[in-house]
Formats: sequence, structure tokens, C-alpha cells
Amino acid sequence: MAFNKIYICPILFGLWLPITVIITYSVSVLTEHVRPILPYISDTGTWAPESCIFGIMVSIGAVMWWIISYVRYMHIAEIQEKNDISGPMKKLNKFSLYIATLSVFGTLIVANFQVTEIFIVHLMGASLCFGFGLLYQMSQVILSFKMFPLIGHKILNLFRLFLTILTAASFMSTSICGYISMINFRGEDLTKWKPEDGGYFYHIISAVSEYVLVTATVLHIATFVHEFRDIEIHPPIVTTKTYVTNNLNM
Repeated sequence: MAFNKIYICPILFGLWLPITVIITYSVSVLTEHVRPILPYISDTGTWAPESCIFGIMVSIGAVMWWIISYVRYMHIAEIQEKNDISGPMKKLNKFSLYIATLSVFGTLIVANFQVTEIFIVHLMGASLCFGFGLLYQMSQVILSFKMFPLIGHKILNLFRLFLTILTAASFMSTSICGYISMINFRGEDLTKWKPEDGGYFYHIISAVSEYVLVTATVLHIATFVHEFRDIEIHPPIVTTKTYVTNNLNM
């Protein structure tokens, strides 16, 4: 029996991460673990109990992201095969799956290594998540334009291009302003950054950019719902190497 509702997955992903942020932000503010004015997303998932919620929900979101990227890869690969498309676009499609996997791995690191525990590991995870996430978006924009009209829609492709540019700009802004704010920080608790702690202006710019970055990335992945409506997924064929015998005593 074919499953033809895989388009639900990008929709769920588009809702799942915003819901995650809302829940962890609400809990962290109510428990007074962060200041209510624009904390980093990771800061809202640093202390228990919100860290437990953050870890589980972001990890589930990461798995959903990989499933979506794999289905996207298989969908494009099938269309390329049916239309005898090879060369750079075929390689780019395979490359996009690799970088999506690295981005998902980075997301899992962010989810499970809190910023106050092992900061450098958390930072490496965020770099993997958003850096390779940006490369993935760029690869998908190229594939979307090159393979139109076989897949996609012209307006949708332009929207993906806009989201990718927004992701690139916000990624740079988050990284640069975050670095400047960190070297100027003179406070005691990064998760409760106050104006008198130093670097506050750059901290706010970096935090706003991070929310824009996450929003643009989630929206980009969610746009796959358009192409996923044309996909049918069939159960895998399972074979066995064991010998068949009629000498079984049932």
C-alpha cells in the first residue's frame, strides 16, 4: 500500500520547531532562568526542566529534518533518472543529502550539549547546523531553478532564493555580532544578559538575527510541501537469505 501523505512531514516540521521555541521560552521565563527580553534560543533550553524539553523536541525535529531531506533527495533522483538528467545536477543532489546530514548532526549536538555545560561543543554544533544548513538551502535553490518546470514553481523558487539570502545575512549577523558581544561581556551569567554587562547592543542584534535565521531555515524546509504532494512512498521489499524448508514442526 502506497503512502501518499508524506507532505504532512514538512508541515509538521514547520510547526514543531516554533512550538518548541515557544514552550522552552515560556518555561525558562516563568522559572526566571532567562530574562524575557530576547534571550538566545539555546539559552531558553539551558537549565532544567526546560533543557529536557529542548533536548527531546529539537532532537525529534532533527530526525524529521533528515527524513525530509532524504525524501527530497530520492524525489529529485527519480525525476533525474526518468528524464536522463546526469552530470553536475545529479552530483549536487547527492551532495545536498550529505550536507543535510551534517546539519542534522549539528542540530543534535545543539539539542544535547547545553551552552553552559560545554560551550565550545555547543558552538561547534550550531556552526554545523546553520553553516551546512545554509549550504543545503543554496543547493536546493540551484536544483529548484535548474529542474524547473519538472519540479517546483517559479514563485516558490524565488521565495526559496529570498529565504536563502535572508539565512545568509542573518547567519553572518548572528556570528559577527555574537562574537563582538562575547568579547565585551563583563557579567556573570550569559543566560541573563543585562545592559550593564557590556556588549548588550550587539547581543540583542545577534539574538534577533538568530530568530530570523531559524525562521528562514524552517520556512525553507517547509516549502517542500508543494513537491511532496506528488510523492508516493511504497513499503520496502524485504528478502531473506535463509533456506526455505518444509521440515518445520509447527
